[in-house]
Amino acid sequence: MIHPKSPVRCITVECSLEPEAPGETVIDMTELVTNSEGKEETHIYQLKHTTKRLNKPMPFSELSRTLKGFALRFNRKSPRKTAGDSKFWIVTNRPVAREIHDGARVLGRGVTAPNTITKKFEQATGLSGRSLSALCKALNFSDQEGNYLLQEQELRAELGRYSAGTVDRSAILEISGLVADQVMPPKKGHRTHGHGIITREHVLKALGVTSPDSLFPAPAAMEILPEEIVREQYPAITTAIRECGGHLIIHAEGGVGKSVVARHLEREFAPNAVLYDCFGGGSYLQPSRPRHRPCDALLQVSNEFAIGGFCQITLPKSNADNSELLRRFLDRLKEACEIVRLKDPDSLLVVLFDAADNAEMAAEQFSDACFARLLIREVLPAGCRVVWLCRTERIYMLNPPSSVIQLPLVGFSLTETASHLKSRFPDAAADEIEEFQRLTGCNPRVQANCLNFSKSSKITIREMLDSLGPGRVTTLDEQIGTQIAAAIARLT
Repeated sequence: MIHPKSPVRCITVECSLEPEAPGETVIDMTELVTNSEGKEETHIYQLKHTTKRLNKPMPFSELSRTLKGFALRFNRKSPRKTAGDSKFWIVTNRPVAREIHDGARVLGRGVTAPNTITKKFEQATGLSGRSLSALCKALNFSDQEGNYLLQEQELRAELGRYSAGTVDRSAILEISGLVADQVMPPKKGHRTHGHGIITREHVLKALGVTSPDSLFPAPAAMEILPEEIVREQYPAITTAIRECGGHLIIHAEGGVGKSVVARHLEREFAPNAVLYDCFGGGSYLQPSRPRHRPCDALLQVSNEFAIGGFCQITLPKSNADNSELLRRFLDRLKEACEIVRLKDPDSLLVVLFDAADNAEMAAEQFSDACFARLLIREVLPAGCRVVWLCRTERIYMLNPPSSVIQLPLVGFSLTETASHLKSRFPDAAADEIEEFQRLTGCNPRVQANCLNFSKSSKITIREMLDSLGPGRVTTLDEQIGTQIAAAIARLT
């Protein structure tokens, strides 16, 4: 139910969403479900638990009241009702008599059943013919449920699949208490609207998830980019990702376009890719908005895959250590890879970590462990690729194994520079393109800053080129320093 793609929208306890409809008294629980065709269904349950006669099959006489109530609900006239919108379940830890199983199955197929069995169903339900057949088709039995202790163990195991580390008893008590609160009648004077209804939000709150930030602690905060220049290196990068077998580092100096490449690769491998933003628009050094810790980065990535339907959701757990977080993250990658490869055996699952060196810088400043240098040493599931983007001079901060391939990202070619310059000056001549290429050192960010400055200042291409010269290459750091100095001068 807590999975973002779960078909279960809500459940009710000791009631239904139509409390005035006939058959309400036999209903212990319902599920409101969206089926594979996008249509709404109601699954109606009666729960029968016993500590006696565990091995004695349950006869018609003990189910007649239940079957009558199911028949009344099945035949109801309601504005919510559509054909085939309800399914009925009898759930018990005691076996249901074989003749009931077999009779419901045969009648549900529209086949003639032994006369004695047919009469028993007719007497219990008050239905006959096609109506009885339709009810039997919607009738299900689950008669191998365990006792309370076994169910608690199953709940513990289920919760364990959604979080890293061990599940303590408090989580089980919270879920049990959530259900118990709905079973008990509301206190006198309290509002009754919505009582008995449990939604995904109720379950998540009981498990300590109080806001979207709990599941998605470090969403991307990347700047909006102007029209992208298609890089000539893209095919080679895509090939390197496919052939690297696991981890790949893409590196360059500042301003060469690592973030632009990361976003392109996210689109290239969509929908099987997630891009994690380690820079966060500069917020990565704010103590209140950490992005470098395993509990932030790994949770964000795995839950982005979860909302895409690739794996189970992962719940935050404050006492999980880094090794537990890594194991759960790798489990999620494996789940996602299996789903991806079911659709296409040649497809890849791709995780992109932009500005990974910034994550290590933040970890160093706060004396924390960083997810990057932990994850980069892990063996990835088959069909998974993790791409790390960072500055060349900071590769050492990731402490990568020698087996990890390092691919340099180069600056703009002359053709790419021409496209870039002509986006602002369509009539740029060949010699002006070559001069712009040389003076900016082929650096895309330096070029973009120049073009933005020329637009805001309304200067000509010649004036822009002269501002870069004469004859000396302007680095990104120098350009940023010049812009800061100019901004200060305007304020004084």
